[in-house]
Amino acid sequence: MDLDLRAILEDAGRLFARFGDEAYYVVLCIRSGLIGVEMPHRVALMLRAFDRFGTLGGAVSVASIRGGGGIGLVDEIGSLTFRELDRRSNALANAWRAHGLEPGERVTILARNHRGFLDAVFAAAKCGARIVLLDAEITGPQIRRVAARERIDLLVYDDEYAGLFGRVEPQRGRWRAWSERGGDHTLEALIDAHPNSVPPNPGVPARIVIPDIGSSRRPTAQSERRGWHELGGLLSRVPLRAREVTECCTPICEALGFAQAMLAVGLGSTLVLRRRFDPAATLESLDRNQATALIVAPAMLRRMLDLADEARPDFDLGALRIVLVAGSQLSTQLFRRAVDAVGPIVYDLPNQPGRADGLLR
Repeated sequence: MDLDLRAILEDAGRLFARFGDEAYYVVLCIRSGLIGVEMPHRVALMLRAFDRFGTLGGAVSVASIRGGGGIGLVDEIGSLTFRELDRRSNALANAWRAHGLEPGERVTILARNHRGFLDAVFAAAKCGARIVLLDAEITGPQIRRVAARERIDLLVYDDEYAGLFGRVEPQRGRWRAWSERGGDHTLEALIDAHPNSVPPNPGVPARIVIPDIGSSRRPTAQSERRGWHELGGLLSRVPLRAREVTECCTPICEALGFAQAMLAVGLGSTLVLRRRFDPAATLESLDRNQATALIVAPAMLRRMLDLADEARPDFDLGALRIVLVAGSQLSTQLFRRAVDAVGPIVYDLPNQPGRADGLLR
């Protein structure tokens, strides 16, 4: 009996500790503005969106409900409001359903940082698809290895990658996300040609797969549902806030960039993207958009600091509160150099997006 009682007490202690952690992280999400007080009818609409499309597909709909007229995205084409992002993904999801895409089928995306990537991800999530994100630096042989592991039912790609897929013709079509020449097989053409009404409930949650292109192992699909402890772990170290401006330079097809892009949407913050990193253009964009958060890799940060040292451009970075560096190890020398340049707002998150213990400084 003593042993049974001891085991029960130990289990109860672990349960209460977990509950305390979860409650703490929920408080952090409230403090950041990710969770806020809403009118009852808006809460009902948001819950319906999450129930219909899950966390990922519902995120853009909830952002539209909370701040539909606010700017959700700025890219090289221009800006889109949260409402426009939501409606574009609705139209694209309806188009793909009309082309036969079924819940659980695989949507493979190879695209750089622009609206077409977000359109494809949110539309695929609203279809309940298994979403496979390919690295922007992938090669032909690597694509063949991934294709051998992951069946491609529908393909989304930028024009520059067309040659890598050869004669691959997925049963649900291949669609260009970024194209200088337009045409019928582009996401824009599909969006323009289909209604932006709310798509039907797919009945299954989306799954995200980011394959290790250097590995021959089949990746494990991860649900788009995340625990409060993972999100709260990040917010407990990095003071991200709702309705601000995030400039994301890292590829959003990779784990770090993808997580930060989705978090920006969840916070109702403006997400600023550019297809290719350019240090001068980034500094100008930080000034013009009054960005509060910058997401970069160490090599990107070094190039920005080198440019500032050489040209000393007259940019106003006074709004910047966070420089989040991740993707590879940030050296102590580069960290100190960055702090000297922008102040004590540099946060290091090496290789572990979403893990609190990955934040070293």
